[in-house]
Amino acid sequence: VIFQTDISDLIRLERERRERQLDVQSRLLQATLDHLLQGICVFDDDRTLVAWNDRFRTTLGLPFNLVKRRISFGQISNYIAGTSLIASHSEAERLAKWVANRREEPSLSIELLRSDGIILEANCTVMPDGGFVASFTDVTAERKAREALREAKQTLEQRVEERTAELTELNETLRREIADRLAIEQELIEAKETAEEANRGKTRFLAAASHDLLQPLNAARLFLSSLSESEGTADQFKLIEKVDMAFLSVEELLETLLYISRLDAGAIDTNIQDFALCRILDALETEFRPLAQQKGLGLRFVPTSAVVRSDQKYLRRII
Repeated sequence: VIFQTDISDLIRLERERRERQLDVQSRLLQATLDHLLQGICVFDDDRTLVAWNDRFRTTLGLPFNLVKRRISFGQISNYIAGTSLIASHSEAERLAKWVANRREEPSLSIELLRSDGIILEANCTVMPDGGFVASFTDVTAERKAREALREAKQTLEQRVEERTAELTELNETLRREIADRLAIEQELIEAKETAEEANRGKTRFLAAASHDLLQPLNAARLFLSSLSESEGTADQFKLIEKVDMAFLSVEELLETLLYISRLDAGAIDTNIQDFALCRILDALETEFRPLAQQKGLGLRFVPTSAVVRSDQKYLRRII
């Protein structure tokens, strides 16, 4: 007994299901390839192109009509060689040899230099079905950075030596400047000591001279006082009065010089204390009122009960 069943519809439906599944997987694979940063291409065992992304075409600089399904690797290789897209011919030949004998070496990693200076890193791997997949990555910036780093490393030692020599020279210059400054400082100290000693000598001389000059001036004023008490004419008394005023002015100047010399010598001692201001002002009022009356001037004096803290002697001299 022979049973015959028509399964054409089942075969057709299974074939359509597989085709839909393959189509979904193909779209998924293409979407994945399109989102990669590298240029990717997939060749089957016959070295014909079966999958790729657009970055593969732009990375190698291939035209649109060349990159299409079922085109052979040889056609792409011949186009690249004919248009001189790759400047590194030896590496391009090495890639072609690897494709021809890829089963002997499962993977290959090389760098291709495009004619416009772009450096591409190519990584090729054999697939289980005999085909191969290749990725192309633009590593121009990385290689330039590596080359710059290498050049910087080569010149670093020279720059360090030059900088060390500059610092050594600078340190030597600083040492010389420090030595010169120390010598100048010592000279300044000696000059200062000399000037201070000269100033002390001047101060001692002024003090001695002022003191010695005050004695004859006082004697001269005594003689003038004696003359004013003796008999004489009015003109003589006026002349004696003028001479006495002149001597008084000279005496005040000398006292000032003596005071300045004491200040320079640091021999002035102050006695700071609290005292009533009327002690000074009352005495000054008593002293200057006759002088004001003698000159025909009016003197207004306001008594005070204020208390100050100062040196009584020097405050009186200032006022």
